[in-house]
Amino acid sequence: MNKINLTMLEKISLILKMVIGSAISWELAVLFGSKYPYLGPISLMICLQATIIKSIRFGIARMVGTIIGAVSVFILAPSLHANGWSIAVIMLVSLVIPLILRVNSTALHQIALSVLLVLEFEHKLHGYGVDRIRDSIIGVAVALLLQLVLNSPNLTKRAISEVEVLPIMLADKLKSLATWLEAGASPKNYFYADMNLLRKKMFEAENKMQEAEVSLRFNPISKKSKPLLHEGKSLLKTLNQVGTDIDFLYKIMD
Repeated sequence: MNKINLTMLEKISLILKMVIGSAISWELAVLFGSKYPYLGPISLMICLQATIIKSIRFGIARMVGTIIGAVSVFILAPSLHANGWSIAVIMLVSLVIPLILRVNSTALHQIALSVLLVLEFEHKLHGYGVDRIRDSIIGVAVALLLQLVLNSPNLTKRAISEVEVLPIMLADKLKSLATWLEAGASPKNYFYADMNLLRKKMFEAENKMQEAEVSLRFNPISKKSKPLLHEGKSLLKTLNQVGTDIDFLYKIMD
């Protein structure tokens, strides 16, 4: 899917979540005895994604990757200092099993990152590995909680607005087809190119509808949005069929 561009309100919401969440995760990390509480806010910021389901996926990848990476270092390099070869060997070993288990690329990145940082800092900052695991879990938990209770991401209205402009565009194309016929069906016309542009807009609208559907997963206010999304999908399906019929008419008369 394409990258989701946030509205001003969504950006403000994201800022508030980062500000509030960073403070909470930092204090919780300190409360649980962390010497490096900044690790909590880092995990929180990584997990604040455009939708709740994406936040959950990033959160799981962050926790799994951090735990596997840190444990790998604890087991494989208790007496080694960081250097190119030790990093390469431990990283390779720690990534083989997750790769076989088809862990996603985000988790693989987190595993590699944890191996690198824990191997480097564990000897210099005592307890860094344990703190990294605990604080990452705290940051992820706070991020998911804020996503649920503070302006939960919902892309339904945005998707519906993309669909609502299509009937007007489709009507314009019908008018242009009628004008072309009245002019004697001149070989010089741009109707087909315009229809291709409309098809592109319909395809983009369909992607927006899919993004909106994803944004409703685990969303506490999804019940109000699901009927609207269903209506939008039905309208888009009808418009696609009308567009197909217009294409067919054009090919017959061309």
